Amino acid sequence: MQGNGNPLRYAIMHHKIVEACLKDERIDPNSKDDDGCTPLHCAVKHGNEKVVDAFLIDERVDPNSKDSGGCTPLHCAVQYCGENVVEAFLKDERVDPNSKDNGGRTPLHCARGEKVVEAFLKDDRVDPNSKDNGGRTPLHCAGHYTNQCTSEKVVEAFLKDDRVDPNSKDDGGRTPLHCAGQYRGEKVVEAFLKDDRVESNSKDNDGRTPLYYAVKHGNEMAVRAFFEICPDDKNCKDNDGRTLLHCAVEHGNEMVLEALLKGGIDLNSKDNDGRAPLHYAVEFGEFVEAFLNDDRVDPNIKDNDGCTPLHCAIKHRNVKVVKAFLKNGRADLNMKNNLGCTPLDIARGNSHIPHNPDIVDLLQTSTSVLKRLASLWKFWK
Repeated sequence: MQGNGNPLRYAIMHHKIVEACLKDERIDPNSKDDDGCTPLHCAVKHGNEKVVDAFLIDERVDPNSKDSGGCTPLHCAVQYCGENVVEAFLKDERVDPNSKDNGGRTPLHCARGEKVVEAFLKDDRVDPNSKDNGGRTPLHCAGHYTNQCTSEKVVEAFLKDDRVDPNSKDDGGRTPLHCAGQYRGEKVVEAFLKDDRVESNSKDNDGRTPLYYAVKHGNEMAVRAFFEICPDDKNCKDNDGRTLLHCAVEHGNEMVLEALLKGGIDLNSKDNDGRAPLHYAVEFGEFVEAFLNDDRVDPNIKDNDGCTPLHCAIKHRNVKVVKAFLKNGRADLNMKNNLGCTPLDIARGNSHIPHNPDIVDLLQTSTSVLKRLASLWKFWK
């Protein structure tokens, strides 16, 4: 710690010496070091309750002085001390419990422990819905930053307070539940969903729900909690028309995808470009067989350009995926897109797509086999 020679900085571990220094009017109790910290900031960071009390008793001490990051001693207290020190600050009428740091965060935004949060919420002066520079409330932070082991209790402490708005949105349109869906397990999500005030299907600026966030970030247990408590949220779409299944395929989480496939979701729903989840699976080269093996999936579904997933597989020159379609046998090899091209036409190439001899051979062989089978069927019939 860099100092400026103030003896209070070197006495913060000994409350008797601090008391003696504070009686000396020549000593400035609010002098700052190079980081903008006062002796009270330093005392709080060392967690010495008696020393903190000694400072707060002195009327000359400014309990709201800010360091270079805009943090007051109370901001530091919620990070370095327990509820006893926090309560000591809150009992001091001079202390502003809603003072904001350079990021717009109040001390409550920074609070992590259940008891500390409860201490703030008991104070009528505290604004539990204050927003930081990103529009996040303390409850957003509880759903995001708190330790996994304690976050459930912290969230419950907030939700018990009728003043807290559980649906407040940040600048991106995200509610605290969006944050929980992204970062936390099923217990925290359940704590939100069991509160009747919480809007489980609230959408952010991109039209994405909290469940969408859980899917996007591979939070399997949170997904299961949503499915169990809010089954009606399964087929929601974002502003681009993408469903949870589109999202799961794009972000490649197998366990989440399996949960969605078993969850009664629409497997053929299209985005704004007319693409079904199978189109996405082809594009990203993931989970194609899982879709093809599900009889509910339409392998010949067309996008807005009239292209089936097989057309797309050939455009991406993915031989493995093309083989999967041919092995499955449900894809119509004669389907034409809006330009009148069959999958074989695309494989043969044009000015935009290079010729792919391997795929051409596969398609021609498969077409030949199908023709022979059709001929035999007609003969025996």
